[in-house]
Amino acid sequence: MLKVMYIFLGGGFGAISRYGLSRYFYKLTNVSFPWGTFFINIFGAFFIGLFVNLFNKLIVPNNFKLFLLVGFLGAFTTFSTYTFESIDLLLKGSIRSGISNIVFLNLFALIATLFGIYSSRYIFRWFR
Repeated sequence: MLKVMYIFLGGGFGAISRYGLSRYFYKLTNVSFPWGTFFINIFGAFFIGLFVNLFNKLIVPNNFKLFLLVGFLGAFTTFSTYTFESIDLLLKGSIRSGISNIVFLNLFALIATLFGIYSSRYIFRWFR
């Protein structure tokens, strides 16, 4: 039951962070392209790569892993919003924007995850 509480708390903080940061990006860009969701998913991809790789090398309490990885990052990133926004762009006739969102979010999320993994390797070497 304690594990569920950590996931629940992390998820709450992640969802609130996603909402706030997403609103910030939409106000900053003021365009119809879903930049908020795009950047949030890139940040989340980077941090999942960073933390999973670090946690594999360091002793980190399991409850903290659940809080951060499953709860916070799980709620912070948003696959369902990304897919809805992509389809919405396509259905509204913004074919170029819809396809760009699909292609570039997937590409940059993979690159960000890889960058997070390599960053954690650099950080781990630096602390040794």
